[in-house]
Amino acid sequence: MCSKWSKCVENSMHLGWLFCDSHSWLLQQVNDPSGLVKPKAIQTLGDIAISLGTQYYNYAVMSFECLRSIAVPQDHDVWLDILDAILDACVGIINGLKGDGFTETTKSVIRAYVHFIIGLIAHVANDASSVPDGTISSSAAIIGEFCQMFKSDIATLVERDDFYAFLNKGKRSTNAKTKGFCNWALKEMKKLKPASSLGRNAAATR
Repeated sequence: MCSKWSKCVENSMHLGWLFCDSHSWLLQQVNDPSGLVKPKAIQTLGDIAISLGTQYYNYAVMSFECLRSIAVPQDHDVWLDILDAILDACVGIINGLKGDGFTETTKSVIRAYVHFIIGLIAHVANDASSVPDGTISSSAAIIGEFCQMFKSDIATLVERDDFYAFLNKGKRSTNAKTKGFCNWALKEMKKLKPASSLGRNAAATR
């Protein structure tokens, strides 16, 4: 499916039709009561966003709303799989929209879903012993992107003890990707603080 998207990027006349067709298929897969195909279908949204880049802007709201509609905690193991897929899709959408840098218009779209996404990351932070490295990596990547995107405006949402705890745990991971994203997120969080207040969380960021 993603290859179909990539081939149509330069032909905007077909883009809207292809998105609606593919998105309808994805919604059917995402809402499959068996739950077996949900994660793969969910992650495809992020793959498509990365393929299209900034041209994905017109479909970002529809995608975020789709993700929000299925973010319903359920059986623990199933929920962890869905949570991992949703956060992975969010990373893809955010990076796809980023391009060479976030415009104010793009920021406004993402800002509308910050609380929703932070809520998902809170689930990860509070269940860090159960979630896989991939979920921690995605969570850390989003925190880092939010810090760069919204600067001090995001501080009150990300500067939380449970976030510091799971990021510090992640930076000690043997998985290079997890370790790298957690270190980066902590560094970006540190930049949010004025020099006079850095000491308060010094222990948490070392």
